[in-house]
Amino acid sequence: MASDPSELLDPSINGGDEGVALLRSDTKWVLGILGVGATALLGAGPLVAVTNKSWAKDWQGLLIAAGLLLAGIACTTYLLRSVARVFRPVVVSLAELPEGTSRRLAKNEESRPPYLSKAPLADQLAFANAVAFTVRQEAGESGIDPKTGKLHPAWARAVADTDAYRAAVDGYCADVLSMARYDAVAEKRKLGRWPVRAGVLALLLGIGVVAALSIDFTPAAISTGALAKLTVSDPNHVPNAWTGNKLDDCAPPGMARKLLFVTVVSGTGKPAEPYVVRTIPELAADPAKCAEMDLLPTNLDLKPVLSS
Repeated sequence: MASDPSELLDPSINGGDEGVALLRSDTKWVLGILGVGATALLGAGPLVAVTNKSWAKDWQGLLIAAGLLLAGIACTTYLLRSVARVFRPVVVSLAELPEGTSRRLAKNEESRPPYLSKAPLADQLAFANAVAFTVRQEAGESGIDPKTGKLHPAWARAVADTDAYRAAVDGYCADVLSMARYDAVAEKRKLGRWPVRAGVLALLLGIGVVAALSIDFTPAAISTGALAKLTVSDPNHVPNAWTGNKLDDCAPPGMARKLLFVTVVSGTGKPAEPYVVRTIPELAADPAKCAEMDLLPTNLDLKPVLSS
C-alpha cells in the first residue's frame, strides 16, 4: 500500500479535492454551452417558426416538430442528469468502497499487511480502536504500580503495542480511503457512451425541429389548365356541390357519386383563392347529358390526375 496516496492519482491533479474542483469547473462550461445550444435549437428557432404556422394548415409539420421536441427534451434531460452527478459531494467510506478500489485491493491481496485479516476493513478498524481503548482503560484501573505510581512495565508494553496496532490499522485505512476518493472522482469524470450519444441525438433532434417547422407541407397548387379529378369521400353523404350541379351526369362510366374529371380554370386552393373547375363532357359516360360548367368544388376532394 502506498504511503502517499497522491502518487496514485492522475498526474494533472494533486489530490481528490483538486480533482473534484477541476471537474466541476469543466462541467460548468459544458452545462453553459449545452444551455446555449438547447436555447438556440429547441427554443428561439422553433419559437420564431411557430408564429408563422397554423394547426389547420401546417398540422403535419407541427406534429412532427412536437414529437422531435419531446424526444430532444428527454435526451437533454438525461444528459443534464448524467453531467450533474459531478456536483454531488464525493463521499467514500470503508463500508462502501468504489468498485475500482475493491478490485485493486483484491488483486493485491498478497501485499496485505500481516496484522490485517480478510475481515472488512471497517470491522478491523473498529476492533483496533476497541482493543486500544480497553487496554488503556484496564491499564489505568489495574496496571498502576502502587510503589512508583506509574504503569507496570508489562501494562506499558501492552498499551504501546495496542496503540501501535491501532495506528497501523488506522494508517492503512486512511490510505485506502484516499485511494477510494480518487477512484470515486475518476469514475465521475467518465460520462460514458450513452450520455454523449444522448447529447449528439438532442442536437440532431433540435435541428430536426427547426427543419420540420421550416418545411411547407401544404400540397402544391394545381396549375391552371391542368387535368384534375373530383372525388367524393363518403358516397353516403354526397355534398351539395355534387348533387346540386348534377355531376353524376358528367362522371365516367361506373363512377357515379365517386369521381369525375375536370380542368382547373383558376385559383390556388387557398381560402382567399379557391379553385374554380370546369367539367369535361367528352369524358362523361353520356356526353349529351353533361353540361360544361364552371363550379366551386366545395367539400369535394380535388387532386391532380397524376397524383396518388
